[in-house]
Amino acid sequence: YPKKIFAVEGVVNEGSVLSIDIREYLLSANDSSKHFVSHFYLMCEAVSDKQGEFSLNFCEGLGFLYINGENFDVGIGSKVKIKKGRNIICFGRRCVSYGNQNVLDINGVNLKFGAVYLVGPLPYSKDRTNYPESEWGETVIVEGMDVDENTLNQIAQSATACDLDAIKSKFSSYVTDVSHLVQKNNIFHQSLIDKVVNKDLRCQLKDEEALFGSNSFLTIYPHKDCDIRLLIDYGGETLGYQTFECVAQEGTILDFHNFEFIQPDLRRNYAETMNNSFRYICKEGYQKFEAMVSKGFRYVYITIRNQNAPVKLKNVCNIETVYPQSNKGDFICSDWKLNRIYECCKNTLRCCSQDTYVDCPTYEQVFWVGDARNEAIVDWLINGDSRLWYHCLRLAGDSLNVSPLVQSHTPTGWDNIITAWSALWHRSVYEYMLYTGDYSKAQELRALLLKDIEGIKTFINKDGLYEISAWNLFDWAVMDTPKNAVVTHQNFFVIFAIDYTIKFLRLINEEEKTISELEELKDQLKAAINKYLWSEEKQAFADCLRYGKNGERILSSVFSQQTHTIAYISKGTTQERLQRCYTIVTNPPSGFVVSGSPFFEFFRLEVYSSTKQYQKMYQAISDNWGFMIDAGSDTFWELWSGITLDGRMTRSHCHAWSCAPVYFLTEYILGVSPLEPGYSKVKIKPYAGTLKFCRGVVPTPHGEIRVSWKANDGVITDLQYSVPKGVEVVFDD
Repeated sequence: YPKKIFAVEGVVNEGSVLSIDIREYLLSANDSSKHFVSHFYLMCEAVSDKQGEFSLNFCEGLGFLYINGENFDVGIGSKVKIKKGRNIICFGRRCVSYGNQNVLDINGVNLKFGAVYLVGPLPYSKDRTNYPESEWGETVIVEGMDVDENTLNQIAQSATACDLDAIKSKFSSYVTDVSHLVQKNNIFHQSLIDKVVNKDLRCQLKDEEALFGSNSFLTIYPHKDCDIRLLIDYGGETLGYQTFECVAQEGTILDFHNFEFIQPDLRRNYAETMNNSFRYICKEGYQKFEAMVSKGFRYVYITIRNQNAPVKLKNVCNIETVYPQSNKGDFICSDWKLNRIYECCKNTLRCCSQDTYVDCPTYEQVFWVGDARNEAIVDWLINGDSRLWYHCLRLAGDSLNVSPLVQSHTPTGWDNIITAWSALWHRSVYEYMLYTGDYSKAQELRALLLKDIEGIKTFINKDGLYEISAWNLFDWAVMDTPKNAVVTHQNFFVIFAIDYTIKFLRLINEEEKTISELEELKDQLKAAINKYLWSEEKQAFADCLRYGKNGERILSSVFSQQTHTIAYISKGTTQERLQRCYTIVTNPPSGFVVSGSPFFEFFRLEVYSSTKQYQKMYQAISDNWGFMIDAGSDTFWELWSGITLDGRMTRSHCHAWSCAPVYFLTEYILGVSPLEPGYSKVKIKPYAGTLKFCRGVVPTPHGEIRVSWKANDGVITDLQYSVPKGVEVVFDD
């Protein structure tokens, strides 16, 4: 149920939205989930009753925008010029696109849009070559119509000049009327252009407390000059099916628009490009509604439009749909911020656990395999329930039926590999065995691991390096990781994958022959990496290596903290170079790319913990997750800062790949970690730092391990613990 009404505002819809999706003219149904290269124009007439300069509120899917032959920037807040009377608008794309929702959203002017015409799809270039490289891997090429070079140039000239009459008369065979695809309403964008004309209209409400779970009605009275908009706060992130009951006059409109966060500066972080909204049009009298699509949010706008009589609302709630959380694990210490960080991690994980682990409740809601590695181990430490973990491991492994490597996300209509994600799946399989001791799954998981290794072998090139045309993501940062190159961090991740497969095989007592073969493969790859990917000048590993036209090797000029982090963790180089990697990870030289997300930070914290730099680990958690706490978060974010929209803190405010602190607080601060499968042998070795006390619970297959300690000036003065029968405890490495 809602926790409070954050605001009651009076709004008027002052602006114009043109929204259209032409995907069906570009892609087959089988390709509808994939990104694609296209070239087209959308043109229409727009009649205005006034002229002037107006701002773009938000534009979606637009590559370029021409109005009356003048080119305008499509950034948020950009200015466009509108004439009184007839205007011709042309917008379109000539690039790689992942979606094709095309929306033009202009503030402050009411435009009447005429028919919309699709010009194209056109060939990307005159000779149908030089397609742009996509970082996401393979793309669908929208070939376009058969157009000669001269005609292609004339179409471009007429379109960008906004000469709609010429386009329709001279090039009619390339023009399609797509007006039937124009969406009558775009609720998200209409919510964006609502203008607040009265900041406080609580006087229009009666029985406000009814919204918070009572069985009575909240009454909203109409205002003669504006629509009423409630801003509802659910008190924290939630995911599920929205429902309500109401009594209203027929034709009354209830627009629901959901979003996740309000910044300290009161900027509302809307779910741009997400359409996290719906419209309900009332019948006469009493009615009840439950949404058909689950949505993630904390805040909800309820805008009442076309209101001529009181509207009564009750049970405006969210039917949550998350995987059950047992909350067996616990952590509390003398630092309130660490306690709050732990609780926010729990809530983030909860909101990202459905029938699989998902990246986030609001945007994709997709099982991304790399994200799930972090989520799974955190889930175990919080809940001690391995069922969802195993389900995701098998689901990822089953993608090998259609892919040489475990796919980046599954199930999917977009076949895609991220090598780092495949490698993290290898690690997660090993961790599943270590934490659960579930030997009944050993042989099926073994077979999947070795199948993925066979896929890896097919991408070893003539230099002995791993080379794949794929999405080479590790972190949201400006690394040099092109689709077609030897990407250094992916080579280290392959070593990482092989190493964790070996560790898994040792746990299940695999025959030495298989392990020896994997060790040999790892050593060969390690030798090639150190031979070809190291820059003597920088004394560092370059982000990638490209091959020139004559086969010459060209090292990238970009160097990153990320590449050296996985180089260090994988132990993929010499002892001397490992020390240099450690220096780069902990103190990146000027000009090196640095951490871009909490996901990557997991690995940097691992470097600290593996070298017993626990104070640095503690401080990084306190600083890097603490600032999100300071901003008012109850869940953790996808990115550290606003790289998406100017002035905005982040994109997704609930991303479970960011829950690293639970792992490090449990295993290094509380100090409990498994040494043998299923916690049959555990290490209890806390780090106190500046803390005065800490206590917590760690779930195991045998029962709960409980630890409590007190400290003075960093020295543990009192340590108490209880473990289930049969669990062996050691107190040192």
